[in-house]
Order: sequence, then C-alpha cells, then structure tokens
Amino acid sequence: MNDFVHAVVNMVDSKLAGINTVDVAILTEFDPATYRANVQLKRKVNGTTVEIFNVPVMFPSYNGCAFVIHPAPGDVVLVVYSKFEVEEQLINRDVVEVNGVLRFDLNNAVVIGGLVTTQDLPVAIGVDEVGMFHKSGASIKITADGDIIMTGKDIHLNGGMIP
Repeated sequence: MNDFVHAVVNMVDSKLAGINTVDVAILTEFDPATYRANVQLKRKVNGTTVEIFNVPVMFPSYNGCAFVIHPAPGDVVLVVYSKFEVEEQLINRDVVEVNGVLRFDLNNAVVIGGLVTTQDLPVAIGVDEVGMFHKSGASIKITADGDIIMTGKDIHLNGGMIP
C-alpha cells in the first residue's frame, strides 16, 4: 500500500474510532421515578471498564400507550448513542436546537432494551406465536391459530367478561 493510501486509511480509522454507535452493557442501577439508569459497558475502553451514569431508559410507546418493564441490576441491555445531544430532544415533542459538537458521544447514550444472552435463552415459542413470560412462571401466549393461553397463580379479569 502506498504512503498516501496508508495515510488516508489511518486518518479515516482515527475519525471512526471516536464514533460510538451501539454497545452492549450491564445495567448497574435503575431509578423507576426518573427512568434513568447507570450502565457498565461489556467492553473495555483502552483496557478500562467504563460506566455511564444517568442514562435515559426507553420503552416502546405509541399513541399514549406504552409497554413498560422495569429493568433490574445485572440485566444486559442495548445502549445506542445519538448523533446529537439527547437531553434537549427528550424534554418534549418540539423540534430543538442541539449541540452539534459532541456527536455520537458517550454522554448521548440511551438504553433501548434488554438483551437475552445465549446463557439465558427465553422460553421456546413457535413460528407466528406471541408470548409474554414472567420470571414467576406466569405467561400469556397467543398461538398461531389465535388461541390465548394464560398461565398464572391467580388470573384476574377486571372490568370485563369472558364469553
């Protein structure tokens, strides 16, 4: 490789090394009042363990409805980094001016979900089925042909009837 090409490759590699996109991390603390967490990256940075503090935790939320599961210390989570600062963008639904200097910075992290490790594989579920499983053994499963199977210690139905 000639010197010019080598210099360009080194320059590009150097710039790309500073861009954070996605990390796998271990949640170390969660505050349910603020939906913020501390996470420890599962990778070392220059031989050093890195913990990021006060990271927003996001849940699927649409049209005023949300699916919320509080994470617990020890959970393995997926952390993404916004191109621009996150805090201003999370205040409300308005478009805002953001700091364009700290792009893909560790301080612009957001936890977007929990991950299952190969050691902790979830309950097997068939193709075209949907399942929700709790550590207590309780579950709701929708089968491929539309049956709903609920399992639990006690099952309560509030405000409705089962025909």
